[in-house]
Amino acid sequence: MTQGAFIGVDCGGTTCRIAWSDGHRRVDYFGAGANFTTDADACAGAILDAAQKLADKAKLSLGTVCSAQAYLGVAGIVTEADAKALARALPFDGAVVEDDRNAMVFGALGARDGFVASIGTGSFFARKIGAEVTGIGGWGLTLGDEASGAWLGRGLLRMSMHAHDGLVPQTALTEAVLDEMGGPAAIVDFARDALPNEYARLAPGLAGAAEAGDPQGRALMADGAAWIEKALLVLGWTEGQPICLPGKLGAYYHHYLPAPMVADLVEPAGASLDGALALARLHHGAEAGA
Repeated sequence: MTQGAFIGVDCGGTTCRIAWSDGHRRVDYFGAGANFTTDADACAGAILDAAQKLADKAKLSLGTVCSAQAYLGVAGIVTEADAKALARALPFDGAVVEDDRNAMVFGALGARDGFVASIGTGSFFARKIGAEVTGIGGWGLTLGDEASGAWLGRGLLRMSMHAHDGLVPQTALTEAVLDEMGGPAAIVDFARDALPNEYARLAPGLAGAAEAGDPQGRALMADGAAWIEKALLVLGWTEGQPICLPGKLGAYYHHYLPAPMVADLVEPAGASLDGALALARLHHGAEAGA
């Protein structure tokens, strides 16, 4: 293992991001990703390919890159057995492998303590105190992912169907959804096999309509904000503690949270890849007694 050199990996279902640093320079590479649960072999292949491309970019051998002290934050790592299996499939020397949540939290908050509401296709909520992260949520759309893009998109389709049936008032947003989707029967057909990312594609339009004043859009965003508020309170948030909602969809919720929470919102310190690199230093520094 190369002392003083670190690797951070942030591998999601779409993109695999990798960074190598020896204290004098940092080299990043972004390539195609894969979720470990969906396809473990493709996930290992994506990380290895990114490592090779980074080595080429840095004008280093793959062996030199992989001998750095590594931390891998990987979407789809659910159990310790998953982490060990992925570590065995890769040439990194003594890598720490976890799911991708801690990297997100450390990237968003940096050295600060505080709270993160990660609102993307899915959602999870976390509190960071020093090196310790406590998280809730992230159970997937079938059982959870409240306030997420997928949750909002599915809610929009449900509300549009309710509007069609006269159970709630029709608005420009629900009319547009019914028209663009091809009517109630087409929505039912879509929902039969829709994946979370397909629902999530509806969320930006919903959030934009809500900002423009559409009452049904605003009602859905308010419901999502109520879940964010509840999760942060369960994690122990009190006034004066930083809250970060990284990402474009998270920013839409700023208008719907209670005023004390809005007052404590902070901009992300960095991205998940920055968090992965910080965790490489943290884990291996602790092991080395640094």
